[in-house]
Amino acid sequence: MIFLDADGDVQSFCRIHEYKHAFLRLRYIREDGIPAYYHPDFIVKTQKHVFIVETKASKDISSVNVIRKKKSAIYAVNRINQLPLELRDNRTWSYVLLGDTQFYMLKEANASFLDIMKQMEISISGETLF
Repeated sequence: MIFLDADGDVQSFCRIHEYKHAFLRLRYIREDGIPAYYHPDFIVKTQKHVFIVETKASKDISSVNVIRKKKSAIYAVNRINQLPLELRDNRTWSYVLLGDTQFYMLKEANASFLDIMKQMEISISGETLF
């Protein structure tokens, strides 16, 4: 949050709390087959984008449940981006799964928030949700 607050390209951000913020509650199917809800970590707004950001320890990025949550978030973002621009505040939405190793490496290289988002942005076209 300190990194986001210090970046001039970031207009606003919110740390999503699963018990207080229902506006970004996504459904997914856990590895054990049980339906569940997923709450990404942050929503970040810049002049042209809204980023849904999930932070994870790099060792956990390839776990089955993280991959399922990622697919659910990408599906939601793709649906939002199908809306007319004026209904999404003239911004493009993106999902970013950010591992701690990647974040600190890019931060050490003096990357800005937008630089990091461009490096880590995920897009799945034509891939099935589950």
